[in-house]
Amino acid sequence: MVERISLIYIFEVLLIYKIVETIWEPVLSNVIVNITDLGIANSDSITESIDLSGDGKIMAMASSSKEIRINDNSKKIDGFEFGRRLQLRGAGTADERSIKLTVEGPAEIIVYGMSATSNSVRTLTLYDSNFANPSQGQSNDGNAIQKFTYTVDEAGTYYLAGDNGMNIYYIAITY
Repeated sequence: MVERISLIYIFEVLLIYKIVETIWEPVLSNVIVNITDLGIANSDSITESIDLSGDGKIMAMASSSKEIRINDNSKKIDGFEFGRRLQLRGAGTADERSIKLTVEGPAEIIVYGMSATSNSVRTLTLYDSNFANPSQGQSNDGNAIQKFTYTVDEAGTYYLAGDNGMNIYYIAITY
């Protein structure tokens, strides 16, 4: 019997591994409120805070002593046609006559609004969660609706409030 011997020469074995780390980030959804589309009837006064977005992310703050109103008012700008407005009716605080925003990450906040009185320059300002540190303010003279744009760098609670009466037609938090 003849014995067979096989020789196998292995010079090098090279294994390459590629490790990929997957980071899952939640997809953040824009929150948009058009006052015209809310379906809230004309109001003489709203005396408690109301959830405009339906999920608590955009709230109109009010109290029995500092009410707000929603009523008919037609305006056009940037291809939008608005038929209703939210009247903040005076200077705002964290609890009254302001818009409370819950933002989930870096975002742009877009508001269409104007001073509640023609020829009266009023400023709509963005405040932090303590209603302190006004960071961005934009003014309007009440003669035409305008687009206000604010940016935030991180998640948190923010407030928009005027230094006097402001009319708000549209609010969006965009990520």
